[in-house]
Amino acid sequence: MFTVRHLAFNQFIDSQEDIYFVIENAFNDFLVALLRSSNFYENELYQRSSERINHVLILFICSMIIACLSIPILFPAVNSVNKTKD
Repeated sequence: MFTVRHLAFNQFIDSQEDIYFVIENAFNDFLVALLRSSNFYENELYQRSSERINHVLILFICSMIIACLSIPILFPAVNSVNKTKD
């Protein structure tokens, strides 16, 4: 740490052990906070997408049930229309 303080700006090289130590420790907390923040976003997006998938699945099942229930009702009506047409 002492050598970093007394180096000239043009002598800073990333491969030096002291410089690497300062850079690694300075950005470590930032990296941890950034990873934590991205994990929060990921979890929120996963929860929202799973809720939407459940809603779409429920709508799909309801529409299939309505379609299956309406077919037996529509066939007699179509047949009676066709008989009166003839």
